[in-house]
Amino acid sequence: MEAAITSKAQITLPKDLRLLLGVGPGDRIVFEPQPDGSARVARAQESSFAALRGILPRPARARTIDEMNEAVAQAAAAGHAGIKRKAQCLDVLERLLGFGALSFESRQVAAAATKAWRSSKADFSDAMIGLTATGLSARHVLTHDKKAYSLSAYRLIA
Repeated sequence: MEAAITSKAQITLPKDLRLLLGVGPGDRIVFEPQPDGSARVARAQESSFAALRGILPRPARARTIDEMNEAVAQAAAAGHAGIKRKAQCLDVLERLLGFGALSFESRQVAAAATKAWRSSKADFSDAMIGLTATGLSARHVLTHDKKAYSLSAYRLIA
């Protein structure tokens, strides 16, 4: 399918595409840039930031500032930051990725990194770095981190 851009930088979506997307007058669509230079066209999700309410579990009781500071200190001392359970963090990431009102540099890479993180011992950031590097034509990423090495983009150096 093809559409021309007017002098006002507007396009008219072909009827077949409007039917495929299920859109009509007043509806919104999104254009999501892809790593290969193309764009994905989709119907915009009707969502608001209110939809993020409840994405994290509600604490059993309200905490004081001192209790929060102590929890952060304990997590830092234990080598953790933020949500302790990987499964819970994965759930939050996947829900955020599915939330159309949020913008990502590359939703596709973030989703692939989430999937890679789920099945490895590496950190999410390692998965993002590896996928971004290979998307930019890097053959591999060198690391001393044995957990990152569990991802296919990495090569372990001694």
